[in-house]
Amino acid sequence: MILKASVRYSEYHTEPVVYQNYQAALDTYNKFKALSSSAQSKHMMTTEEFIKKIIDKKKDQLYKLQRENDPKEKTNMMHEVARGKKISKDINGNDLNDLMNAMKRNFEMFRKLKIKADKEGSTLYASQPISSDNPVSTVPLASPSIVSSGTDREGPRSPQWSLKWLK
Repeated sequence: MILKASVRYSEYHTEPVVYQNYQAALDTYNKFKALSSSAQSKHMMTTEEFIKKIIDKKKDQLYKLQRENDPKEKTNMMHEVARGKKISKDINGNDLNDLMNAMKRNFEMFRKLKIKADKEGSTLYASQPISSDNPVSTVPLASPSIVSSGTDREGPRSPQWSLKWLK
């Protein structure tokens, strides 16, 4: 149900002045009066009950957010400890236990990833297929003014610079 009201901001008032739609307010009141007395009492509540209901709802939201954020906080703390930050002496025993569990979980995950990578083999140095459709460009490894001496069998190569540009 959409109820309409007018809101007017004035430089003479600290808060906006709200002019409710009289007809909409009257309709809502009449609907409430048309309900049976048991339905009316079901929808009625005191200000204290209303505030308590809101507080309970907010407590539930806070609890859910804390449950969501707790593993993230422990993981962040684990990374800080790994970077060299010292653990506070005032840390709660439960928090320390949670931190140790987060470390064990992550180390176990890293161990499994390492085992999986070792079984599959590393693809770091694997040759990549070259499609025959695209021509491969050849880039000279040395400029024409450099003359190599020696071969691979004779030992390391040391370039000898040509002095052609001095002439």
